Amino acid sequence: MSAANYPEALVKAFREGRAWRFAAFAFAGFALIFAGGLVYVSTHSPTTLVPYGFAMAKGPVTVKAGSAANGAYLSYVAQADLGLILDWTPDTVKAQYDRFMNRLSPSLYAAEQAKLVAAAKLNKQNDVTEAFYANHIQYSGDTVQVSGLLKQWAGQTVILSRPVTYTLTYAFTDGTPYVTNLSTPR
Repeated sequence: MSAANYPEALVKAFREGRAWRFAAFAFAGFALIFAGGLVYVSTHSPTTLVPYGFAMAKGPVTVKAGSAANGAYLSYVAQADLGLILDWTPDTVKAQYDRFMNRLSPSLYAAEQAKLVAAAKLNKQNDVTEAFYANHIQYSGDTVQVSGLLKQWAGQTVILSRPVTYTLTYAFTDGTPYVTNLSTPR
């Protein structure tokens, strides 16, 4: 077929409906490929959630894709994790400790679970309330250090008030940071 006959062949193809069928099948094929790509990307992209309270107080936190060790984000996560274990009343201590244990890596959970359950029970029995007031945070890689004032009350009486520094180390599993090490003051 020569170049001069090409427009006639195209017109003939359109008249016969072959070109429209071909275009429809080609479009459907591209649409399926793009849909498959979107499904793949959405199921294989890690999603990291920012605690609502920190997002409201500090503004949005940008977490770069592929960057597991985002220090600013980890500092917010560390504050939230310490809030679970250090801010409680006798009525909430067990629930707070249970929520904190959900944030631990499997190996740290196995090592700390019995101690945390016993501490929660003892604090509830003794009517102890605790609060931690963070005043300095620094991070390096997957490790966050949070310093502040730890206070405990038995009823209305302050039984402890001292500055402390906690160090939390994180490891990412499926885009979610879990506590792998928590060093507490002696």
